[in-house]
Amino acid sequence: MAAPTTIEIFSSFIENLALVTDQLRNGVVDRVADGFDLDNFWQRINVAVKCLSKECTKLVLVFSEPPVPTPTDCQTMISTIEKTTLALISIYYTLPKIHGECLLKSVTDSVLLIIEGVSSLAECIKTQGFSGTQDCTLMSTGCLWEACEKFESLPKTNREVVLKQVKEHLELIKDAINELEEAMNSEDGAAVEDDGGGGEDDLVIWSESDRSFVTSCIGLMKCTRGLLKKLTTVLRTIDCDSMLVIHDLDDLNERLKCLSPVTDDLAMSLYPPINHTVALIQMNENAEMLNNTIEFVKQGHLSSESDAAWIELLLNAVQHNLQKAKTLNGQ
Repeated sequence: MAAPTTIEIFSSFIENLALVTDQLRNGVVDRVADGFDLDNFWQRINVAVKCLSKECTKLVLVFSEPPVPTPTDCQTMISTIEKTTLALISIYYTLPKIHGECLLKSVTDSVLLIIEGVSSLAECIKTQGFSGTQDCTLMSTGCLWEACEKFESLPKTNREVVLKQVKEHLELIKDAINELEEAMNSEDGAAVEDDGGGGEDDLVIWSESDRSFVTSCIGLMKCTRGLLKKLTTVLRTIDCDSMLVIHDLDDLNERLKCLSPVTDDLAMSLYPPINHTVALIQMNENAEMLNNTIEFVKQGHLSSESDAAWIELLLNAVQHNLQKAKTLNGQ
């Protein structure tokens, strides 16, 4: 049987990587938690990522100038990368789900990005005639390096992952509130053209009653902002070793993933011309989801007695703004 050609070696390598990425996406491998040490996991997997990046860089350099390596030399290099990839995946699969679904997803997504980067790099080297100076190869190399460098700075615990998500949600809510308040304070009051598309006479702006209604809705959005700000403080100090806390963090993250777009939908419904029926539906949905999230924090394992005051304050503020908006609409 003839020895495989360089193209065949690369094709087989790319196919093997595809099997790895499929398995990562499916997430069906059992994980055993006995004897697992999270700090040791991070030390080992970071070393594996650096080794993989190093071996891929060697591959690019070898193909960057003539002569092209022989199939035998190519097979040796590819085999080394495959072994390094296997080491990375093997370490990855030691991370048990009991340390948090959010942490597991964060690590999975990042490992997947790295493996896809390796595959993309191999595909580029193969399709560009094994010349590493091609733009495709250089770009793929840069993307792989970036993915490997970012891996080292990943959140290391479920708490850190959720805290990062909370901060991202908070910034989005802040932006939505700021944009509405800037529009409220502008001379034209968020003026937009109607469908007729004419001049200034066709601009649609908020009426005074609209402004009062929007103010109440912004008040509700500020309740969401307040909750997220408080959560950043709570999550910085909470004991994240408890399995109950880890589970609640996963649950909280799912709730916030729903709350953030609902708040954004409310904000978008408030620009003129306002459809008050739609806006009230959005506000009711936002208030219900916000109330449920606050109650979850109150009843779960993420808060303590010292948090009771701000929790009650937020619950009352939600009801106040919701009722005010309903009153302004004659309900």
